[in-house]
Amino acid sequence: MSSHKSTPDDLSQRIEALNYLSCEELLTLIEEIIDLLDVFPGFMGMDTIHAVELEPMPDTPDRGCLVVTPSGNIRELAIDIMPGPSSLGGYDYTEDIRDVELSSEELIWYRKQAVKLLWKLL
Repeated sequence: MSSHKSTPDDLSQRIEALNYLSCEELLTLIEEIIDLLDVFPGFMGMDTIHAVELEPMPDTPDRGCLVVTPSGNIRELAIDIMPGPSSLGGYDYTEDIRDVELSSEELIWYRKQAVKLLWKLL
């Protein structure tokens, strides 16, 4: 995480210049926004999976469900739902957050999406 404690005002200027930031600058910006969040949100309102879903990049291969994690990384989230005890609502699930190989262009695109979504959460 970033060692510099930014404020929303500090970050807003950099967000306005989002299209001019390098891939590493985008990661730093993501980390700084995460530092300002009171609580990192749960995936689809869940308490057990902390991740923010990203929209798929148009005209690219299907990458599965890509998310930004509390560490600022872009990962694939796979949730397998299976029958479970009725005391748990009749189903159970397992989750796997795994690395995903993205081209430089894809990584920049997804990091920009992460910045926009996380910024809305402040």
